[in-house]
Amino acid sequence: MKREFLKELGLEDDVIGKIMKEHGKSIQKLDDAIETYRGKISDLQTDIATKDKAYEDLNKELTVSKAKVEDFEKLDVEGLKKSVQDWENKYNEREYDLSVDKYMQGYKFTSDLAKEATISKFKEQKFKLKDGKLDGAEDFMKKFIEENKSAFVVEGEGNNNASNGISNGPAPYKYVPAGGSSAEDIKDFESMLDSMI
Repeated sequence: MKREFLKELGLEDDVIGKIMKEHGKSIQKLDDAIETYRGKISDLQTDIATKDKAYEDLNKELTVSKAKVEDFEKLDVEGLKKSVQDWENKYNEREYDLSVDKYMQGYKFTSDLAKEATISKFKEQKFKLKDGKLDGAEDFMKKFIEENKSAFVVEGEGNNNASNGISNGPAPYKYVPAGGSSAEDIKDFESMLDSMI
């Protein structure tokens, strides 16, 4: 908005000054909101990059382990099966942890301690990961929020859940591995070992 435009409308200088001052405040609020969202986007991008790196490292470890197994002609089959099961368990645990972390990004906590306690209670429920979704998580969190309102940041109106001011979390996270570690791959590997006996 320009002063010349307001002068052409026949407004007095003191009225124009007040209008320009209010307009400046509005612009500043919008600029502040933009900066806040830029910060949030940057934080999320950093978090995703960190989790991607952790996943890549775990996948490399799994690849190295599989390569070592192939180097031996005579194997302790039972020991090897246990090792494969241990790696599968680690992989599944990591996949579960990544799903929980992604799910919890939709909630705002009053402190890091509140967040850690919530995640701990959430993990105690041992939700099944079905098709990349944590089965039963939504119902648990609704009840948990009701019982522990002080652990969550209450936001203003215009929110996802106006009744208590707390976001219901993001759409369920679906994790799809890059390959080489599906249940079918593990069964094929076990069949190969059995045929070597």
